[in-house]
Amino acid sequence: MTTDYKAGDVISLAFGFFDRTGVGNYEITRVLPASENGQRQYRVRGADGHERAIGELQIRAGVTQMNHFGNLK
Repeated sequence: MTTDYKAGDVISLAFGFFDRTGVGNYEITRVLPASENGQRQYRVRGADGHERAIGELQIRAGVTQMNHFGNLK
């Protein structure tokens, strides 16, 4: 997967994320180093203010990227 998400992009977490309360939209706050298996990782913040570290495979496929103003990229 070679998607290039950047800080400020708004993404949705995939259904089936281990914490069902975590499903929803998140703003990427920081791109983290890749994991040992090469998967890109991100620091994200939800509307509730909680932050999470997620792998790129946890991002729902086909989600339109938006900037932090809610405008399509």
